[in-house]
Order: sequence, then structure tokens, then C-alpha cells
Amino acid sequence: MNKYNVLKNINSFIITLPVLWILTGLFTVHNGDKILVTLTLLSLLLTLITYKFDILKRNLKNKYLLILFVLLIYSALGEVFHFETPIIFRAIATILILTLFIPYDLISPKRISIYSLIGSIVSLSFVSYNIFILNIGRGSLDINPIPFSTYLCVLSVLSLVCFFCICDTKYKIICLLSVILSFIAVILTETRGTILALIITLALFAIYFIIKRSKNKKKSILFFIVISAFMVAISFPVLKERLYDRTAYEFSLIEKGNDGSSIGIRLSLWKAGLIIINKSPFSGTGNNFHNQIRTLEKDNLIYKNKRYDHYSHFHNQYIDIAVKWGVQSLIFLLLSLLVPLLTLNKEDDFTKISFYSLTSIFMIAGLTDPPLVNKQLFILFFYSTNNDVW
Repeated sequence: MNKYNVLKNINSFIITLPVLWILTGLFTVHNGDKILVTLTLLSLLLTLITYKFDILKRNLKNKYLLILFVLLIYSALGEVFHFETPIIFRAIATILILTLFIPYDLISPKRISIYSLIGSIVSLSFVSYNIFILNIGRGSLDINPIPFSTYLCVLSVLSLVCFFCICDTKYKIICLLSVILSFIAVILTETRGTILALIITLALFAIYFIIKRSKNKKKSILFFIVISAFMVAISFPVLKERLYDRTAYEFSLIEKGNDGSSIGIRLSLWKAGLIIINKSPFSGTGNNFHNQIRTLEKDNLIYKNKRYDHYSHFHNQYIDIAVKWGVQSLIFLLLSLLVPLLTLNKEDDFTKISFYSLTSIFMIAGLTDPPLVNKQLFILFFYSTNNDVW
């Protein structure tokens, strides 16, 4: 490899550093989103030096830019007029810059598979070190395990899509390894909502690719069964204890009138949220909803529990957004998630299935947590689905 090619590769690597960071350090490093801003500015500068405004002219044709501009204006108005919005201005501004200036031809499925593997290794190492070396339980991790596990789900489904779309055997092995490592990391976080979201999404899209793309369906089905059996076997203790036994036990408590379990509290929060929405569907409470929950407790409309004050959301993305920012914000969220799906018919399988799988993860995970209110997950989702990177 000559000197020119070496410099060209280094240049390409630096330009794509924000993408690498989104898939690796954004969640595991403190203030990872602030570091992303610095990397984005560096990438922007190098892109302008290398390509001038050619990339901008090309990327302005992106059909999802309108969504990003609307979100940017909405968040900017919130900053100017001091009203609360679920959109963080710095996050949406970063996404917009990347969408406008990243040269998409530098980001191939092979590069994504390598970056996803790095992210899977880093994440699994982080979780394993905390749990097995420091003996720290999931509730005491330095990072919130629920959004972190949602991020791991994204790594896993992206790797699976890359596995089916790449023909090179070496990269297929990389993708498969990334799927397994990120799956194990999700299991170790013991977050039931994201485990369920991941299993459903992986199974659905593996079946889709086997039916639509596989040349040897019998061989593909056998391979799918073997890999699935292996992943279930290594995760069986957690799946049985956390997903089945614990869930069954908590539902038995609810049947006895005890709503103090994890599921019971969530159901009470959902009920409280629906009551608040019904009383004030459009005004929204912002983050000042605890007084209303206390009022509902006093009126015996929900189960009394001192732990409500410790929750900053309703453990349901759709209820949470409608309560805090009004039903109109929920409608806007659903449109942002679902309308782009209708535009994918002409896209290639890699783009289409990546989009479907990521939306599936965030919509299913949103039943038990508000992932898109988390700034890191917001960046991950809207950057990866509102452009042609994947």
C-alpha cells in the first residue's frame, strides 16, 4: 500500500469517527455525547477540506432532512421561549450536521460490521467487569441498564442485517460474533423489556431473510436453529429466572392485590399517566408530574407507593410523552417513527431491513421505557434511520 492510500485511509477513518463513536463510546464513556460533538466538528472540518461542498450538495437530496429540520426548529423554540420539549437541541444539531456532511460511500456494511463488533466487545467487557469483577448488581451500575441494553439491541440487529447482506465469509463471522456478544451483554443487563424486544426483532428478521434471500433454505433454517439454540442455552439461566420466574411471581403478587413489585409499579404509573392525559390531553406537565401522582394516590385512584418520587418517567414512551408534552407530541413522535417506513419500497434490502429492525427495537422497547427521551438513544436512532448510512 503506497503512501497516498495510507493517508486516504486515515482521512476516511477520521471522517467516520463520529459513526464509530456512536456505536462504541457514546454509552460507555462519561459525557460521550459531548465527545461526539467534538468528533463531529472534526469530521465536518476534514470533509470540507477533502470534498469542499460536494458532499453537502449530494446529501441535501436526503428525503429525511425535513424531519430533522422540523425537530431542530422545535427544540430551538423550546430553548428560546423556555418551554420543555423531548428534543435536546445539541443532539438534533449534531445529527443534522452528520447527516449533511458525512460521505455515505465511506460507510459500507463491512465498516458497520467492524464498528458494531468493537462496540459489542467494549460493551460486553464493561458489563462483565462490573458484574463479575466488581460484583456490582444491575441496579448499581454507573450507567442506566435499560437504555444501555437498548443500545446493545441496536448493535445486535445491525450486525444480523450485515450478516445477511454481506457475502464475504470473514465479515459474516465478524457479524455473527457481534450478534452473539451483544446478545450476551443484553442478557447480563437483565432488562426484560429490551430482552423481549431483541428476541422478537432478531427472530422476525432472521426468518424474513431466510424466506426472501436464502438460496439454500434448508441449510439456512438448520443454521438458524443451531445458533438460536446456542444463544438460548448460554442465556437460559437469566431467561428463566428474570424473564419467566420473576415475571410470573410479580403477576401473582398483583393478583393478590400487591402492586409494589416492579411490574405493579409500572402498571400503576401507566394508569396514572392515562388519567393525567385524560384530564389535560394537550397542555402537558413537563417533568413536574409528581404532584399529580400524589393527588391520585390520595384519591385512591392508584396504588400508594413512596417510590413514585424516584421515577423521572412513566416507563412507557407513549404515555410519558403524552403526559409531559401533550397528545400532539405523541402524534408527532408516531409520525416520525412510522411515516418514513412507507417510503422504503424502492430502497435496497440493507437500508430497508435496517430501518425496519431499528424501528421495531425502539417501538417494542418503548412499551416499558422511553428510549427516545434518552439523548444517546435519540442520537443513535435518528442518525441511523434518517439517512442512508446503513
